[in-house]
Amino acid sequence: MRQSLKSLAFAVVFAAAQVSAQTAAPVKAAKAAAQPAGDDESPGGPPEGSVEIAPPAGGNANLGTSSSHTVEKGDTLWDLSNRYLGSPWYWPKVWSYNPEIANPHWIYPGNQVRFVGSGEEVPTQVEVGDAPEAMEAPIDQGDGVQVSGPLTYRPRGSTMLRARQFVTTKELEETGKITGSFAQSERLTFPDTAYVTFKKQGDVRVGAKYLVFRTGTEIEHPTTGDTMGYLTTLLGEVQVTKVHESQKLVTVQVLAAWDEIQRGDLVGPSNEPTLKQVPAPRPNGKDLKGLIVTSVPLGLTMMAEHTEVIVDLGTDQGVQPGNTFTVIRQLEGLDERAMLHPESVDTAMPVEDIGTCIAVEVKSKATTCLVTRSLREFVRGDRVLMRAGGSMAAR
Repeated sequence: MRQSLKSLAFAVVFAAAQVSAQTAAPVKAAKAAAQPAGDDESPGGPPEGSVEIAPPAGGNANLGTSSSHTVEKGDTLWDLSNRYLGSPWYWPKVWSYNPEIANPHWIYPGNQVRFVGSGEEVPTQVEVGDAPEAMEAPIDQGDGVQVSGPLTYRPRGSTMLRARQFVTTKELEETGKITGSFAQSERLTFPDTAYVTFKKQGDVRVGAKYLVFRTGTEIEHPTTGDTMGYLTTLLGEVQVTKVHESQKLVTVQVLAAWDEIQRGDLVGPSNEPTLKQVPAPRPNGKDLKGLIVTSVPLGLTMMAEHTEVIVDLGTDQGVQPGNTFTVIRQLEGLDERAMLHPESVDTAMPVEDIGTCIAVEVKSKATTCLVTRSLREFVRGDRVLMRAGGSMAAR
């Protein structure tokens, strides 16, 4: 009997030793693999007292080194956020890291999508410290995503935008026009000269600089159909070298050509910079109601953060740079008018705020705004409010 018990105890001890050896073997093998070949003394791997962090489940192992992804056909920010960050609901944060993406619904093969903001790094190792005291585990509230910190874009005074040069009908009537050139070519560039006619030539002075531009699509009001102005394409810059009183024209020299300059292109004052600074939010002076007329650039059927929109309110109504507009809707969520006729109102529904934009360039009857917050996509015809004293963009 005693001999049987001894045999059984020996078998148990031997089995435990085998399990311990098998468990320790991968660790030793991993340490050996971390050492450079042919150098048994090199420690390899992370320094003593630290551990490597593995990428999250379902994530990409390259995120810790490159922190970016080259877009392939079929990719979306929703899918990429889920693949690299573990949840698709991080897509607004990813978008905020990539301001060059004008519309989050449209990314193209070859684009680089970053998953870490400027100055941030993805840690690859952490120091090992003493274990914390045991704490009661939090109650699991479900599989909801927990996010800390702002997920949307906040305008800063240092943010710069390329000027789109929206011109009103009145401004267009006061511009000059390139009517000819001494150059024997259809396209003009530096240092070619050209002849320009102005309706008010008496205001032109030698040495004055002007921007050369071309008008694009006519912008109409979404409800009245009235022409509000035109979006233009900036082509270059010229300087007046001579005024010809008898021929009622002036000679200009091309200083810079950013695109093809041709006879028939328009010339306007260059007192507005080609890069504009987003102003700091200022308190609104009055209550105003208006509509989103179009997107900038044209062609966007839906608008969201980082895009520009034109609102049918301007200096004539008291708008100033830095004023903020709240975009609103008063329709049931599945009502087809929300996307086709957002200016419609369902009085049985409450008014809901769906976003904010800040006035960047203010004309007499129109304002170009930068969208700083969007809970829903904006469309042409969405209603906007300027609330007196409010500055939603500052949040």
